[in-house]
Amino acid sequence: DGSPVNSYTLAAVCFFAVVVSDLLIFMIGKKGSKWLFAKPRFQHWPEKKNFRKVQRWTQRYGFWASGIFRFTPGLRFPGHMACGMMEVPTWKFLAVDGTAALISVPTQILLIGHYGDVILNNFNTVKYVLFGVLAIFVTVTVWRKLPEWKQKFHSSED
Repeated sequence: DGSPVNSYTLAAVCFFAVVVSDLLIFMIGKKGSKWLFAKPRFQHWPEKKNFRKVQRWTQRYGFWASGIFRFTPGLRFPGHMACGMMEVPTWKFLAVDGTAALISVPTQILLIGHYGDVILNNFNTVKYVLFGVLAIFVTVTVWRKLPEWKQKFHSSED
């Protein structure tokens, strides 16, 4: 294979590291959140809005929310902490989060390990195609909204 690291070993190590870090965040929520949020430094924490959203999701979906948080950027940390705060049983959290991590972490590591060269070689092409599609989308949207904006502008001048 020629790579300095075995992809399968790396996938296993990363999987366990991710699950242990998620469990650590969960346990902070379970054991230390009341103490943590009582500190003045966290009274004006901008992420409190995310915690409220996460608490609603956790109340609605129960322990299944921990799987949702794994795939939701920006909500994973507060989500796992909220699962601990909401007294989700540790074994249920680990079962759902571990299953979600087993799907996502090794998949990403192995894809890059086996197809990384192909992905990197084609990345510039994909990037230009995505930017082109985005430019077309923005242009079409502006073109469609332009008459509406002109009408609003002219009516506000009167």
